[in-house]
Amino acid sequence: MNFMSIDIWILFFIATLVMGFFLFILLVSNQKNRPIAFFILSYCFVLLTYIAFWTDNTKVLQYIPLINLIGYYSCGPLLYLYILSFYKAEVKRLNYFHLFPAFFLILNSILIWSFYLFDYSFKQSHIKILSSHYVIISHMSIYAILIFLTIKSKEINLASEFDKIRRKWVNSLIVLYVTFVLFFISYYIMVYLGLYTRPRDYFISAVMSFTIYTIGWFAYKEPQIFNGEFFNKYFLPNNNSNKKVENDDELLEDLYSCVVNYINEKKPFKNNELRLSKFASELGHSTHLISKAINLKSGKNFNQFINEFRLYEVEQILKENTDNLNIKSIYFDVGFNNKATFYKAFKEKYNCTPKEYIKYNKLKK
Repeated sequence: MNFMSIDIWILFFIATLVMGFFLFILLVSNQKNRPIAFFILSYCFVLLTYIAFWTDNTKVLQYIPLINLIGYYSCGPLLYLYILSFYKAEVKRLNYFHLFPAFFLILNSILIWSFYLFDYSFKQSHIKILSSHYVIISHMSIYAILIFLTIKSKEINLASEFDKIRRKWVNSLIVLYVTFVLFFISYYIMVYLGLYTRPRDYFISAVMSFTIYTIGWFAYKEPQIFNGEFFNKYFLPNNNSNKKVENDDELLEDLYSCVVNYINEKKPFKNNELRLSKFASELGHSTHLISKAINLKSGKNFNQFINEFRLYEVEQILKENTDNLNIKSIYFDVGFNNKATFYKAFKEKYNCTPKEYIKYNKLKK
């Protein structure tokens, strides 16, 4: 390494690399956070090549520019996939084809680096197309537009506090990404106009560093964003304690309505193995927040709350059909996984057994 080429900016970018790798390790364990975790990693790849260039180490690491390309072609698609999952949209397998250029470059990197182990070579003319700054800029610009349009289409009315909170978070991400793309474009404009200087070149890396530190700040200060809890004091309109209580209550009310609507529409209670963690994951919120909303708004714990929907389903079946009913089949089909739990819950609600309930309905008819 050329230590003479290291300045305070280089040290700052090296510190950013350390932060970026740490954030990647911190976030990658959560499946919903993996796109944003790998997004950070892609920025680290790009930043690593910049540092290698500024410190005259590209000769030692001959093929490190390919890492640079992997970062360019993965950051946009990864941010797009994160936005999709953040809005709880179904991320289909087909969506991962957005990462095809990055996977293609990773494969090429493996082949190129294998030169050190095996004595062979192959032509790399196909890399020249992907190395073109016109292609890179077009690729990143397309994803900036695609992400913007996705955000715009998902939240048009901003009806609830959760919608507003989520909009502020995703807006911060798109602004940071678009700023990176614009500074990337400005680099080639400066080169074309003969205005390029090393300090100006630092601007691109400074934007990337700011993005990594911003995500890191949120991960430390507001971890709710990454575990599904959108309700947090940072996004509330002001710090007035009374206003905060009102907003928190409104947020919980919105979430509770979301929970009820989701249950009525998807009927997840029919899953005999339904657990709070799985239910929260399906909704895209933390178990703590889902549990809190249910407890405060219904006065029941999660299992009692879900059993209410199961019992209502049983009630509709018993009212519509009073002959030749298989009670075991009914309670199992609506989500109860054992007789004792079903009979206890049924008797607590209706003060009678299912058979007595059926007889009562027959008499009414």
